[in-house]
Amino acid sequence: MNLILCGLPGSGKSTTGKLLAEKWGWETLETDREVEKRYAERSGESLTCREIYKKIGEKEFRQLENKILSSLNVERHIIDIGGGTLNDPDNVKAVKALGSLVYLNVSDKKKLYLQMTHKGVPAYLDQANPFTSFLKLVAEREPIYEQAADIKIDVTGLKPAEVVDKITGSVKYGS
Repeated sequence: MNLILCGLPGSGKSTTGKLLAEKWGWETLETDREVEKRYAERSGESLTCREIYKKIGEKEFRQLENKILSSLNVERHIIDIGGGTLNDPDNVKAVKALGSLVYLNVSDKKKLYLQMTHKGVPAYLDQANPFTSFLKLVAEREPIYEQAADIKIDVTGLKPAEVVDKITGSVKYGS
């Protein structure tokens, strides 16, 4: 069994995943890092997910992500999936086959926007009007997360250790 974390970019998936894995004695796996690794192997270029997305476009990026998800054969992993992974119904099926899906929800969208853009506006947001584009992204993705998730946790205002405690209290396995 695995635990999969989903949520909008900046919701704390990576930090939470690392802390959960440490607490439970499990391994971590970030699908974004797997995309970067697979892309580098294929192209010889070492790029971030944002750079890959911008270079090859959403369709090819999602195909690469789907191949990675469908090829995963792991147990006792905390898997942090990219923010748009669940947009593809095939990815939802692949993720659900891996384990329990936990949605890390940030109800304070302005704070989340500032957090996710502190290193620059991501390629998938409209550069001319990024906040409006972000709100559109939220409106598209949140219903998907809500429907797919086995567990939903509002992480707004919580410290990472508190999020870990909430997840640990919500699942039947660990350590």
